[in-house]
Amino acid sequence: MAPARGQRDCGYQSPLASLTNLQWLGVMENALSQHAANQQLAAAITSGLRVVAVLEKYPRVETVQVYPEEPEPTEPEPVPALYWTEYGTNADRIQRANLDGSNVQPLIANLGHSGSIALDLTGGKMYWTDFGVAGSSPGKVRRANLDGTGPIEDLIIGLNLPSGIALDLVNRKMYWGVFGAGEIQRANLDGTSPEPSFITGLTNPTRIALDLANGKMYWSDTGADKIQYANLDGTMVDDLITGLITPSTIALEIR
Repeated sequence: MAPARGQRDCGYQSPLASLTNLQWLGVMENALSQHAANQQLAAAITSGLRVVAVLEKYPRVETVQVYPEEPEPTEPEPVPALYWTEYGTNADRIQRANLDGSNVQPLIANLGHSGSIALDLTGGKMYWTDFGVAGSSPGKVRRANLDGTGPIEDLIIGLNLPSGIALDLVNRKMYWGVFGAGEIQRANLDGTSPEPSFITGLTNPTRIALDLANGKMYWSDTGADKIQYANLDGTMVDDLITGLITPSTIALEIR
Protein backbone atom coordinates (compact mmCIF):
# COMPACT_ATOMS: atom_id res chain seq x y z
CA MET A 1 0.00 0.00 0.00
CA ALA A 2 1.26 3.50 -0.84
CA PRO A 3 2.28 5.53 2.18
CA ALA A 4 -0.24 8.12 3.36
CA ARG A 5 0.43 11.83 3.20
CA GLY A 6 3.23 12.72 5.61
CA GLN A 7 4.41 9.06 5.94
CA ARG A 8 7.64 7.46 4.72
CA ASP A 9 8.28 3.78 3.91
CA CYS A 10 10.57 3.55 6.92
CA GLY A 11 7.52 3.75 9.15
CA TYR A 12 8.12 7.30 10.23
CA GLN A 13 4.83 8.99 11.14
CA SER A 14 4.96 12.69 10.21
CA PRO A 15 3.07 15.12 12.43
CA LEU A 16 1.65 16.55 9.21
CA ALA A 17 -0.47 13.46 8.61
CA SER A 18 -3.15 14.56 11.05
CA LEU A 19 -3.47 18.15 9.81
CA THR A 20 -6.74 19.45 8.40
CA ASN A 21 -6.81 20.75 4.85
CA LEU A 22 -6.76 24.33 6.10
CA GLN A 23 -3.78 23.62 8.39
CA TRP A 24 -2.04 21.77 5.58
CA LEU A 25 -2.40 24.79 3.30
CA GLY A 26 -0.88 26.97 5.99
CA VAL A 27 2.14 24.68 6.27
CA MET A 28 2.45 24.62 2.51
CA GLU A 29 2.40 28.41 2.25
CA ASN A 30 4.99 28.71 5.03
CA ALA A 31 7.25 26.22 3.29
CA LEU A 32 6.91 28.01 0.00
CA SER A 33 7.84 31.34 1.57
CA GLN A 34 10.87 29.80 3.30
CA HIS A 35 12.10 28.06 0.19
CA ALA A 36 11.33 30.62 -2.49
CA ALA A 37 14.96 30.33 -3.57
CA ASN A 38 14.13 26.89 -4.92
CA GLN A 39 14.24 27.39 -8.69
CA GLN A 40 10.91 25.71 -9.43
CA LEU A 41 9.07 27.55 -6.65
CA ALA A 42 10.63 30.90 -7.52
CA ALA A 43 9.58 30.54 -11.15
CA ALA A 44 6.04 29.64 -10.12
CA ILE A 45 5.72 32.53 -7.66
CA THR A 46 7.24 35.05 -10.07
CA SER A 47 4.87 34.08 -12.90
CA GLY A 48 1.84 34.37 -10.65
CA LEU A 49 0.84 30.73 -11.05
CA ARG A 50 -1.10 28.73 -8.49
CA VAL A 51 1.23 26.26 -6.75
CA VAL A 52 -0.14 22.96 -5.52
CA ALA A 53 2.53 21.17 -3.44
CA VAL A 54 2.76 17.76 -1.87
CA LEU A 55 5.08 18.04 1.09
CA GLU A 56 6.67 14.70 1.88
CA LYS A 57 8.95 15.88 4.61
CA TYR A 58 8.69 19.12 6.56
CA PRO A 59 10.23 21.68 6.09
CA ARG A 60 11.99 20.48 2.88
CA VAL A 61 9.83 20.58 -0.24
CA GLU A 62 10.49 17.55 -2.42
CA THR A 63 7.53 17.51 -4.82
CA VAL A 64 5.90 20.48 -6.48
CA GLN A 65 3.25 20.51 -9.19
CA VAL A 66 2.48 23.78 -10.92
CA TYR A 67 -0.83 24.41 -12.65
CA PRO A 68 -1.34 27.59 -14.69
CA GLU A 69 -4.21 29.86 -13.71
CA GLU A 70 -7.18 29.68 -16.07
CA PRO A 71 -7.19 32.94 -18.09
CA GLU A 72 -10.14 35.24 -17.50
CA PRO A 73 -12.29 35.71 -20.61
CA THR A 74 -11.81 39.18 -22.05
CA GLU A 75 -13.83 41.24 -24.46
CA PRO A 76 -12.08 42.05 -27.73
CA GLU A 77 -10.70 45.56 -27.86
CA PRO A 78 -12.85 47.81 -30.06
CA VAL A 79 -11.18 48.98 -33.24
CA PRO A 80 -11.19 52.77 -33.71
CA ALA A 81 -13.56 53.53 -36.57
CA LEU A 82 -14.92 56.28 -38.77
CA TYR A 83 -18.70 56.56 -39.31
CA TRP A 84 -20.41 58.57 -42.04
CA THR A 85 -23.81 59.06 -43.64
CA GLU A 86 -24.60 59.10 -47.34
CA TYR A 87 -27.70 60.13 -49.22
CA GLY A 88 -28.69 60.21 -52.84
CA THR A 89 -29.58 57.65 -55.47
CA ASN A 90 -28.83 54.15 -54.10
CA ALA A 91 -26.76 55.67 -51.28
CA ASP A 92 -29.16 56.39 -48.40
CA ARG A 93 -27.08 54.64 -45.78
CA ILE A 94 -24.63 54.70 -42.87
CA GLN A 95 -21.24 53.06 -43.22
CA ARG A 96 -18.08 52.74 -41.17
CA ALA A 97 -14.43 51.83 -41.71
CA ASN A 98 -11.16 51.61 -39.83
CA LEU A 99 -9.34 54.90 -39.42
CA ASP A 100 -6.91 53.92 -42.18
CA GLY A 101 -9.84 53.49 -44.59
CA SER A 102 -9.77 49.71 -44.59
CA ASN A 103 -12.65 47.34 -43.83
CA VAL A 104 -15.53 49.47 -45.10
CA GLN A 105 -18.77 48.08 -43.65
CA PRO A 106 -22.33 49.00 -44.67
CA LEU A 107 -24.31 49.26 -41.44
CA ILE A 108 -27.80 50.54 -42.27
CA ALA A 109 -29.35 51.08 -45.72
CA ASN A 110 -32.53 52.62 -47.15
CA LEU A 111 -32.59 55.45 -44.64
CA GLY A 112 -34.06 58.28 -46.65
CA HIS A 113 -32.08 61.50 -46.27
CA SER A 114 -29.61 61.00 -43.45
CA GLY A 115 -27.60 64.04 -42.38
CA SER A 116 -25.39 64.68 -39.36
CA ILE A 117 -24.24 61.80 -37.14
CA ALA A 118 -22.95 61.55 -33.54
CA LEU A 119 -21.76 58.58 -31.47
CA ASP A 120 -22.34 57.42 -27.91
CA LEU A 121 -19.54 54.87 -27.52
CA THR A 122 -20.32 54.09 -23.90
CA GLY A 123 -23.98 53.46 -24.62
CA GLY A 124 -23.21 51.62 -27.86
CA LYS A 125 -25.47 53.90 -29.95
CA MET A 126 -25.23 56.15 -32.98
CA TYR A 127 -27.57 59.10 -33.51
CA TRP A 128 -28.33 60.89 -36.76
CA THR A 129 -30.71 63.37 -38.31
CA ASP A 130 -32.88 62.50 -41.28
CA PHE A 131 -33.99 65.74 -42.89
CA GLY A 132 -36.78 64.11 -44.88
CA VAL A 133 -38.35 65.82 -47.89
CA ALA A 134 -39.94 69.23 -47.50
CA GLY A 135 -43.70 69.06 -47.88
CA SER A 136 -43.94 65.28 -48.04
CA SER A 137 -41.75 63.52 -45.48
CA PRO A 138 -41.05 65.26 -42.14
CA GLY A 139 -37.57 65.00 -40.73
CA LYS A 140 -36.59 63.11 -37.60
CA VAL A 141 -33.86 62.27 -35.14
CA ARG A 142 -33.01 58.57 -35.10
CA ARG A 143 -30.67 56.15 -33.39
CA ALA A 144 -29.46 52.55 -33.65
CA ASN A 145 -26.78 50.25 -32.28
CA LEU A 146 -23.22 51.09 -33.30
CA ASP A 147 -22.94 47.90 -35.34
CA GLY A 148 -26.20 48.59 -37.15
CA THR A 149 -28.04 45.65 -35.58
CA GLY A 150 -31.42 45.82 -33.92
CA PRO A 151 -34.30 48.16 -34.68
CA ILE A 152 -33.91 51.79 -35.71
CA GLU A 153 -35.53 54.11 -33.17
CA ASP A 154 -37.29 57.28 -34.24
CA LEU A 155 -36.66 59.49 -31.21
CA ILE A 156 -38.02 62.80 -32.50
CA ILE A 157 -40.35 63.12 -35.51
CA GLY A 158 -42.17 65.85 -37.43
CA LEU A 159 -39.16 68.14 -37.87
CA ASN A 160 -38.68 70.70 -40.63
CA LEU A 161 -35.28 69.81 -42.10
CA PRO A 162 -33.24 68.83 -39.01
CA SER A 163 -29.56 69.47 -39.55
CA GLY A 164 -26.60 69.04 -37.18
CA ILE A 165 -26.72 66.94 -34.02
CA ALA A 166 -24.45 66.91 -30.94
CA LEU A 167 -24.51 64.78 -27.78
CA ASP A 168 -23.94 65.78 -24.17
CA LEU A 169 -23.12 62.36 -22.71
CA VAL A 170 -22.46 63.79 -19.25
CA ASN A 171 -25.92 65.25 -18.80
CA ARG A 172 -27.58 62.71 -21.15
CA LYS A 173 -28.86 65.33 -23.59
CA MET A 174 -28.86 65.65 -27.37
CA TYR A 175 -29.03 68.91 -29.33
CA TRP A 176 -30.00 69.33 -32.97
CA GLY A 177 -30.60 72.19 -35.36
CA VAL A 178 -33.83 72.60 -37.32
CA PHE A 179 -32.74 74.28 -40.52
CA GLY A 180 -36.24 74.93 -41.85
CA ALA A 181 -37.61 76.40 -38.62
CA GLY A 182 -34.67 78.51 -37.49
CA GLU A 183 -34.43 76.65 -34.16
CA ILE A 184 -32.16 74.56 -32.01
CA GLN A 185 -33.97 71.88 -30.05
CA ARG A 186 -32.98 69.58 -27.21
CA ALA A 187 -34.14 66.34 -25.56
CA ASN A 188 -32.88 63.48 -23.40
CA LEU A 189 -30.82 60.88 -25.23
CA ASP A 190 -33.80 58.52 -25.31
CA GLY A 191 -35.99 61.19 -26.91
CA THR A 192 -37.97 62.03 -23.78
CA SER A 193 -38.54 65.56 -22.46
CA PRO A 194 -38.17 67.27 -25.85
CA GLU A 195 -37.74 71.06 -25.85
CA PRO A 196 -38.95 72.20 -29.29
CA SER A 197 -38.50 75.91 -28.50
CA PHE A 198 -35.13 75.61 -26.82
CA ILE A 199 -33.54 78.36 -28.96
CA THR A 200 -35.68 80.18 -31.51
CA GLY A 201 -35.38 83.19 -33.79
CA LEU A 202 -32.44 81.84 -35.77
CA THR A 203 -32.24 81.67 -39.57
CA ASN A 204 -30.79 78.35 -40.75
CA PRO A 205 -28.75 76.68 -37.98
CA THR A 206 -26.61 74.04 -39.60
CA ARG A 207 -24.04 72.35 -37.34
CA ILE A 208 -23.62 72.32 -33.56
CA ALA A 209 -20.58 71.81 -31.33
CA LEU A 210 -20.57 71.57 -27.51
CA ASP A 211 -18.02 72.78 -24.96
CA LEU A 212 -19.19 70.80 -21.94
CA ALA A 213 -16.37 71.92 -19.65
CA ASN A 214 -17.33 75.56 -20.04
CA GLY A 215 -21.07 75.04 -20.43
CA LYS A 216 -21.26 76.49 -23.95
CA MET A 217 -22.69 75.49 -27.30
CA TYR A 218 -21.70 76.87 -30.71
CA TRP A 219 -23.41 76.62 -34.08
CA SER A 220 -23.08 77.84 -37.63
CA ASP A 221 -26.02 79.63 -39.25
CA THR A 222 -25.85 79.32 -43.02
CA GLY A 223 -28.70 81.69 -43.69
CA ALA A 224 -27.42 84.45 -41.38
CA ASP A 225 -23.76 84.04 -42.44
CA LYS A 226 -22.50 83.89 -38.87
CA ILE A 227 -21.44 81.71 -35.97
CA GLN A 228 -23.33 82.06 -32.72
CA TYR A 229 -23.08 80.64 -29.25
CA ALA A 230 -25.07 80.28 -26.03
CA ASN A 231 -25.06 78.57 -22.68
CA LEU A 232 -25.90 74.87 -22.67
CA ASP A 233 -29.22 75.70 -21.05
CA GLY A 234 -30.14 77.89 -24.05
CA THR A 235 -29.66 81.25 -22.38
CA MET A 236 -27.40 84.13 -23.44
CA VAL A 237 -27.60 83.63 -27.21
CA ASP A 238 -25.13 85.93 -28.95
CA ASP A 239 -23.22 86.44 -32.18
CA LEU A 240 -19.62 85.30 -32.17
CA ILE A 241 -18.43 85.91 -35.75
CA THR A 242 -20.48 87.68 -38.40
CA GLY A 243 -20.06 88.58 -42.07
CA LEU A 244 -19.16 85.04 -43.18
CA ILE A 245 -20.04 83.41 -46.48
CA THR A 246 -22.42 80.51 -45.94
CA PRO A 247 -20.66 78.88 -42.92
CA SER A 248 -21.51 75.21 -42.71
CA THR A 249 -19.70 72.76 -40.43
CA ILE A 250 -18.06 73.73 -37.14
CA ALA A 251 -15.58 72.05 -34.77
CA LEU A 252 -13.97 73.07 -31.50
CA GLU A 253 -10.33 72.71 -30.48
CA ILE A 254 -10.54 72.34 -26.70
CA ARG A 255 -7.38 71.56 -24.74
